[in-house]
Amino acid sequence: ARAYLEDSSQDLARVYDADSAIALFRPKFLGRSTEAVCLMLLDSRGRLLYNDFITEGAVSAVPIYIRPLLQLCIRYDAQHVLLAHNHPSGVALPSHEDEIATIQIRDALAAVDVHLVDHIIVADDDYVSLRHEGLL
Repeated sequence: ARAYLEDSSQDLARVYDADSAIALFRPKFLGRSTEAVCLMLLDSRGRLLYNDFITEGAVSAVPIYIRPLLQLCIRYDAQHVLLAHNHPSGVALPSHEDEIATIQIRDALAAVDVHLVDHIIVADDDYVSLRHEGLL
């Protein structure tokens, strides 16, 4: 099911907002029992350059390493970044650690002139956009 949904969602050539991003992110998290972080890289016109996992963690935590994230941004010449990670608990509310990590990533990306558009937390059929929550 995950492969089918990923293939059918690849028709979206551009990402405009959290809803269009979640259509590409959600299939990646189907059936996952541990937290994982997915990275989406976009060019200056919002076209998808990269969409894949960059790290996987435990049931209730996942580390986000900034150096490999920056390397991918530079390799793909990305202008915009969206991050998503899942909460297998089924509760999409961001933790304090999620908020701190988002701010650190935003600042690191700004140093290489890349814009963090959003950090989305996915839980079952629900999701929370940290941009909509006012963090970005």
